Amino acid sequence: MTTKLFFRQLGILSISVAIGISCIHHLALYHLGKTLSWASFIFFIFFSMSVFALSKRSVASLNPQLFTQVFLGSTIIKLIFSLGLVLIFKEDDSVASKLYILPFMGIYLIYTVFEIYFLSKIAKE
Repeated sequence: MTTKLFFRQLGILSISVAIGISCIHHLALYHLGKTLSWASFIFFIFFSMSVFALSKRSVASLNPQLFTQVFLGSTIIKLIFSLGLVLIFKEDDSVASKLYILPFMGIYLIYTVFEIYFLSKIAKE
């Protein structure tokens, strides 16, 4: 996967997700998780770019296990950050409903599928 193709696909995906976040938060039930949604959206964009750059370098490395290490490391970092972000947001006393987690989980799932997609393309190189 070329860098140009990656950024084109990331841009299209991110614009689509941003539109989706905006639409979802206009509903009365989901206005509470707006900060969490936008924070996770920004994190996952930058995280995807970082994983792409590291993965491209690891494929070119002489160490055949480096790509696997990058994949596993990025998965662990993403899980820890996501859990931390949700726990921090949960401690906010103004959140009465637990529905704030639904948009976050959707964003997490979308960017995880995209990450698997581009990592599989890079692994084939």
